[in-house]
Amino acid sequence: MKKIILVLALAAISTSYSYAEEKNQEQTPKLNPQEQMIAECNSGTAQKCLTLAEEFKAAEKFGDAADYYEKACSLNDATGCHELANLYTFKKGKKTDLIKAQDLYKKACELGSGESCYLVGHFLENGEATTVDKTEALSYYQKACELNHGLSCTGVGFFYNMGIGIEPDYKKSAEYFRQGCELNDGLGCTNLATMYKEGKGVEANYRESRETFRKACDLGNASGCVGIAELYENGTGVKKNLDKAEGFYKKGCELNSADGCFTLAEFYQKKNDPIKSRFYYDKSCSLDSPEGCLSLGVAYRDNAYGEESEETIIKSLDLLKKACDLRNGTGCFYLGNDYLQGYRLRQNFNMAKEYFGKACDFGVPDGCTYFANLNK
Repeated sequence: MKKIILVLALAAISTSYSYAEEKNQEQTPKLNPQEQMIAECNSGTAQKCLTLAEEFKAAEKFGDAADYYEKACSLNDATGCHELANLYTFKKGKKTDLIKAQDLYKKACELGSGESCYLVGHFLENGEATTVDKTEALSYYQKACELNHGLSCTGVGFFYNMGIGIEPDYKKSAEYFRQGCELNDGLGCTNLATMYKEGKGVEANYRESRETFRKACDLGNASGCVGIAELYENGTGVKKNLDKAEGFYKKGCELNSADGCFTLAEFYQKKNDPIKSRFYYDKSCSLDSPEGCLSLGVAYRDNAYGEESEETIIKSLDLLKKACDLRNGTGCFYLGNDYLQGYRLRQNFNMAKEYFGKACDFGVPDGCTYFANLNK
């Protein structure tokens, strides 16, 4: 009898506890998905912190995004550190602080972020928030390359090619350009293709040059498009094909490459097509090609299009001035000569001297001669 009473008592207690738990669960509000993520982030799950940061970033709530990137970074998450550094760099949710950004990029690099290693190298190479240190920059580019960051491999190749902080070595340069290209860095492909074309660091091979330029172009590198176009235009290692050359030149220009548009303008100039050449000289100048501004400015100056007017004279002077401002010495020289002769504008020896001086500074010997004569 006592046993039965005891069993009943235990059952009653169990029922009362079960009822109490149900009541507690009913009284405890359920967390929404964001609240659940916040709880998991605060419990040390870095991925949840990142997800929250990305959501706040997408909503342009950069201050909140920064808080959660910082939390992820404190949990030794490379992406969290890298993204927080970006916010310090680009003034999103944080005041611009390149020193803080560099420290965060360094931490992300140590945690295995190739892009962060690259950016530390970039800071060191260009002296941003630190003193210039090419040797240290190279070491970060090398580390980034080891982490499969293609542009960094290309950067190391450039250092070896130019002998920056290290002895020049064309063979190693080509090897690093190859690594960059294999990691789909278009600039790496273009540089490797150029070395195949010139036989530097590798045996000259026009077929490899052509195919590597093609890959660079396919990856969106405008110089690669221009490179393969030049091979087809000149028949270098390939059957001459002006239609293919034109197509690749156009693609280079469509990628908003100033050099690509200028080269296309020169192509049409050789084909005696003034309408198209003028169009692409103008486009290249709008993309800050000093050569494009100069060519179009001289064409208007010399009335090459047969439509001289006050408007075209002003346009010519503006184009030559832009070329000069872009450090094209010949553009400066033309302006100096026009002021000296009083051609198309009022004669002004002081302005002539100023522009001849600039021409001299930018490597035009006649500019130096004229500048010296005006100072006698």
